[in-house]
Amino acid sequence: MHNQLIDALRGWAPWQQTLAQCADGRVSALYDVTESQRAYLSAALAAHSGRPVLYVAPTEQAARRAAEDCAQLLEGRAAQLTAPETQFLRAVQGREGSWQRLKVLGQAMSGELMVVCVSAETLLTRFMPADSFQQAAFTLREGKQADPQQVMARLTALGYERVPMVEGKGQCAL
Repeated sequence: MHNQLIDALRGWAPWQQTLAQCADGRVSALYDVTESQRAYLSAALAAHSGRPVLYVAPTEQAARRAAEDCAQLLEGRAAQLTAPETQFLRAVQGREGSWQRLKVLGQAMSGELMVVCVSAETLLTRFMPADSFQQAAFTLREGKQADPQQVMARLTALGYERVPMVEGKGQCAL
């Protein structure tokens, strides 16, 4: 990936010092940085270090803006992991937020994302352990063979709803 905005930092001595501290596992702090500069520096840190960055924002809205800014700088390799919505009636609870979180977690686990932006609230959310998530995930590919009964058993064990005809996400049928 080549981005002139990010590459502009390479010759700046304070930036080189920050990268060296991160590479050595030392703590590095930047002060008096505006919100847009935080997203820029997070994207640059991910690009220059080759390591993923967790960006923690005070609110969901700030995390969304940071994810959008980082995604522009990193060719789409940034996303927001949102906090689950609090639902008081199960009947009105939608699954779209859950699917979005699963998508971002899957992308982060596979190394597709360079920056994951979260709010402080999301950071406090409990998620399943990473190894359990990886063990549960599987991919079906066109042209490959799989035992339909085993696939159905695995999907229902993961919480998919078995229905006569699939009409949306989270459903499975034979």
